[in-house]
Formats: sequence, C-alpha cells, structure tokens
Amino acid sequence: MFLATLAPLSASAENEEEKKTNEVMQLVFTYVERNGFQPRTYESEIYQRHRMYTKRKGIIARYVPGMLRLERGVRNYFSEAEIHMRFRDPGEADFKVKAFHSTATYMEPQRMVDFGRFHFRIYAPKLLQESILNPLHPRNRSFYRYRTLYYGTAQGKQTAHISIKPRFTNEQLVKGDVDVDVKTGAVRHFSFTFRYGFRTISLNGRPGAEGEATLLPERIQVISRFRMWGNKVDESCDMTIKNRFLPMDSLKEDSGAPLAERLDLTRQCLLRIDTTCIITAPEHFDSLRPRPLTRHEKEIISSQDSLNALTPRRHRIIGPRTEDLLLSSHHFSLKNEGNISVKLPPIFTPSMVAWSQSKGLSLQTRIRLHAKLPKMDGACYFSPRIGYTFKQDQIYWQLPLQIDCIPALNGRFSITAGGGQHLYSNRQAEEVRHKLEQSTAYDSLVNILDSFGFHDYRDNYIKTDFCLSPTPGLVLTLGTRYHLRTLIEWTALAKATGMKHHLSSLAPRVEVQWTPRQYYYKQGKRRIPLYSKYPTFLWCYEHGFPLKDGHTGYAKMETDIRWRIPLYAMRSLFFRAGTGFYTRRSRDCFLEYDFFRFNYVPENHNDDMSGEFQLLNARWYNESRYYLHLTSTYESPMMLLSRIPGISRVVRTERIYLNLLSVRALGIYTEAGYGFSTHILDLGLFTGMAADRTFNFGFKVSLRLFED
Repeated sequence: MFLATLAPLSASAENEEEKKTNEVMQLVFTYVERNGFQPRTYESEIYQRHRMYTKRKGIIARYVPGMLRLERGVRNYFSEAEIHMRFRDPGEADFKVKAFHSTATYMEPQRMVDFGRFHFRIYAPKLLQESILNPLHPRNRSFYRYRTLYYGTAQGKQTAHISIKPRFTNEQLVKGDVDVDVKTGAVRHFSFTFRYGFRTISLNGRPGAEGEATLLPERIQVISRFRMWGNKVDESCDMTIKNRFLPMDSLKEDSGAPLAERLDLTRQCLLRIDTTCIITAPEHFDSLRPRPLTRHEKEIISSQDSLNALTPRRHRIIGPRTEDLLLSSHHFSLKNEGNISVKLPPIFTPSMVAWSQSKGLSLQTRIRLHAKLPKMDGACYFSPRIGYTFKQDQIYWQLPLQIDCIPALNGRFSITAGGGQHLYSNRQAEEVRHKLEQSTAYDSLVNILDSFGFHDYRDNYIKTDFCLSPTPGLVLTLGTRYHLRTLIEWTALAKATGMKHHLSSLAPRVEVQWTPRQYYYKQGKRRIPLYSKYPTFLWCYEHGFPLKDGHTGYAKMETDIRWRIPLYAMRSLFFRAGTGFYTRRSRDCFLEYDFFRFNYVPENHNDDMSGEFQLLNARWYNESRYYLHLTSTYESPMMLLSRIPGISRVVRTERIYLNLLSVRALGIYTEAGYGFSTHILDLGLFTGMAADRTFNFGFKVSLRLFED
C-alpha cells in the first residue's frame, strides 16, 4: 500500500502558475475592449425572493444607521419584490419597485432596492453603484492578489478557478473567487465576500452566456449577516434578472445635437418620474416566480398574522407603543392622495449631535412637512428646526417655508424667519480693532475678543428670496433681508454711552449662481439638476438701509466658487474659494457675511467639516471689513488608518483638510486637519497657525447615531 503526499511546488513551478494566472487575468481585464463592447444604457427586470431571521436584544439596534426596525424577540420573515432598474453612464442607476409584499411589519419597499444595488456590471470599476472596488477591472489590480487554485469546466468551456485576496484589509476591497474561461477571459461564475456597513455580505452570481449578456449577471444570491450586542439579523436574497440593452444614445458629447438637448437626460431618467402605484397583492408573484415557494416559505406566509416571539416575554419598563413614540421618527400623510406628508422626529432623540472645541456641544432637531400643489404644478416645503449650543448658551431656530412655482423656469419662493445668533455692531468692532492694534500674538488677539466688555446684540431676521432659472445651470435670485437686533443686556450705562437698544435694517439682495454644463432631467416642466463636471460660481450684492433712528446702512459684495472633483477609486477633491468686502459701512451696521459665517448648528451630516474653519474664534467672522479664503479637502477610503487591520473595519473614509484665510488684524491664518468617518460618527483633528506662527489645536466630532 502506497501513501501519496502532495509536495509543495518548486520555485519554477510557482512562477509558471503565477504566469498562467496573470495571462488569464489579463484576458479578463481586456475582455470588454477586445470584444468591442461600448458603454450602453440597459434595463433590468429583477425578481427578488427575500428571507430574514431576526433576534432583537435591547433597543440599541434602533439607532444603527440603515438598520431595519426590529420587532421584539425572534422572528422569521419572507418578502418578494419586482423591481425595474435602468442604468446609464457615468455609472448612475434608477430603481422602481413595481410590486412588493412582506410578512415583516416594518419592511419598506426601499430596502429591496438596496439589495437590488448588488446588480452590477461584471467588469466595471465598482461592484456597487457607490462603493466596493471591483477586482475584475484593470485599474484595481494593484489592490488584489490573484492565484489559480484548479482548472475545471463550466457551460462546456475550460475554466480556471482563481482565488482573489486583497493586499490589505479595507471595507472597499473584497475577497473571493471566480471561474474564468481560459480562452476568452469571460467570467462564468463569481463569489465575493466583503463588509458593507455593519453587515458581512456574501455575493454569488452567474453572468449571461454569450455576447453582451456576459457583461451582466442573470442570477445573484446575496447573504447578509449582522451581529451587534446580542442583536442578530440574517438575510438571504435571491435575484433572477432579465437584462435588455438599449440602442446607443444619439445625444453624445461629440454629436451635433444642440447643447441644451445633450444636457437633458429625461429620456434616461423615466423611472425617477414614474408615479405608478406599487402592487401589493401576493398573488401577483404567482406568474413571476422562476421556482415554486418552499414549504418553509409557505409556512411563514400562512402564519403572518400569528407570528409570536419564540423567546419568553419579560417584564417591560415601557410598552411597545410608548417606546415607538419616544424613540422612533414618524412619517405619515394627511390626505389619502398623499398630497401632504409630515415627518416628525422622535421625542427623546435629537436628529444631530456635534461637539467641537470652538463651538462646544450642540443639539438640534427638526420637523419636515411637504405638500403638493397640483393647481400650480408645484410643491410646498416647511421644515422648522431648533438647535442649542451649550458653550455659547444660545438657542437657534429657523422657520423656513419654500414654495415651488413657475415650473418652466424652476421658480421658487422662500421665506425664512429665524434668530438666536449673537453679534456686535461696527461701532463696537472699531473699539476692538483699536485694542487689536496693540497686540500681535494670535492667542492675545483671541483673548481680547473673548474678554472685551461690550454686550452682544441678539439677531432676529426674516429672509425672502425669489429664484428663477432661465437656462440649465443658471439661477437668478432677488430677495430681501430684514434684521431686528436687540441689545441683550440693556442697562442705564449702555444708554448713557449712546448704545441703541434696538437696531433694524432692510436690505434688497441679488444673487447669481452659475454651474456650466449642468445635466438635468425634467419632472413635468421643472428641471431637476443631476451633475456637472465644472465648478459652481456664486456672486451676490446686498445693500442695507437703516430703519428708525439707527445708523445701520451698508453695502457688501461676495463671490464664492465650489468644486468637487471625483477621482478614481472613490477618492475626491473639494475646493472652495471666496472673497467678500463691505463697500459702505455706517456706524451701527453689522459685519455679517453669507458665504463666510460661523455655523453654530450645521444643516446636515454631509461632512460639515469641509469648506469650514473649525478652530477659528467666532468673533473673527464679524470683525473684518473683508475676507479672502481658500479651503480644500482630499477624501479617500484608503489612506492611513483604513489600511490597518482591525481599525480598517471601523474607518470608512479619511480626509485631509487645508484651509487659508486672510482677514484684517489676524493676517494670514492657516488651518490643517485630518479626519475620518465611521458608520456612527465623524472625527476631525485640526491645528491652526496665525501669521506670527502661534499654534492652536482642537478637534470636532459629529454623531451619526441618530440619523434618519
């Protein structure tokens, strides 16, 4: 009896195997080019069968961004969906849920669309629409290692089974294997595993057999696992896909069509404006299923109304309804037609939490109300919000009302009432400037601003704007600004020194915004902007007139340029440059800019650190008669921390900030920083340097835990 053992390959054999693997992968990387396949718009009809097992332990899972709202105990669910997808260059896709039913109480059709995003182009740079670097694209080869494990057959063709591993750990990279036709380079089967948010995803699929069909998958299975502090969510989604390539679009950049026609992508965005109702009848899927339901799936459907937690019930401090009221947001319609919708925040959950050294802790929440206006082919939006900063001990509030009108010209009227900001007048600023002339060190200047003995005015305002867009990318705005500023601590001493208790002004305003080559689609007659490869330019002029007995007249002008440049491998550059100055200043006017301001409470979580100065004292924003600034941000999902095992599972995106500012008295101020985003927070570390090389350090953190 003889025992056979597998000896390790010699160095020459390993080199030969590596050479063969490289030859096969080179066929994969050049497959699209060698076959003459061009980027095409295509449509897909997707049937999804979704099974889910959940185990909820505690309420912490309610605050995980993107997490399905879990019912108590152990549950099994079954769902089906029919989705229509349309893809267009440069990598955008629209989804429309045509039919949907589910035994899960809180399952929304949108969640099925999220699974539909795993329907991808086999040889594209990214596996998903917005993330995950595809190891089958030539520009990503430097991120992966490839190795042939064995040879076999698939669909009657000789294939190589190739293992794929990332060169370092990162959420944007995958590991897995593919079966590749060794003669043509066509992928016959693929299997990938990667992290996506808080989930571990396993993706298995099979492309079409011949021609352009080989560029897209026809079958996909997505298996998702979520684990956090005893909470479990296991999901399995099977997709059967029918793809159809559309004729080449004649409106290309190099075609002879007029520019206005080339910018109009309405024909490619029909799903975005599709308002047909979703079919919810389970029997609709009887004719769609490529395979009959299993016995277990039938049991889940039949027991939909009698599902109970398998774990024993325990004493609850608060009931389900009370918990829902306090900890969940609510979105509902006031009319059956859905003309009016309201979104209310949870009572005990702020919509945004942030902390920084210069601003301290800030909280805010908001309510959103949306109403359609069929008679004027428009809509009305009302989203009041309130915020509080602990360090400044100030409450900020806004009541913005926006009405869309004149759809052919993208007409929009808005009126916003708000207040809470503390400012000092030009008269007070002149006294500060006199003291600033006696000091040059940055920390001394800040101390002067912080310790100066005057009292601020509290600002309440009403802003109105009317916008028209006569051509794509050009927006013209006419508006007014009314301010009523009240001295916070009105005393006999303030009156004796000539201070005014109330100061008011009214200012007409004009603004021009221009984005060259703005692509758009039409929803009715209104143009909805999509994207542009060029920066956005803004210019505004405002002339204030005093009211009553104050000397608050002024005139100011500002310009601003904003440009986000997408780079390869999900990297990007963001630039913002601007200047502003006052051409006229009365004694009691207030120096306040529109494009250069201290944001006590940011609008949203979309990286509010970009384009802003994080360490600059609030007083500097209203001290100078002019400003000139340049801010820049470089963003990458694979920079420093995202390459370290363990940490890379937490860090999603890293950023480098470099900002320059010139204002009176402060001179040239430089601020540099490094930041990163995780799934629940943004963190940035910053250092600031004044003209005399005096340094300042600080950090900022914004929680995403309560995002909705």
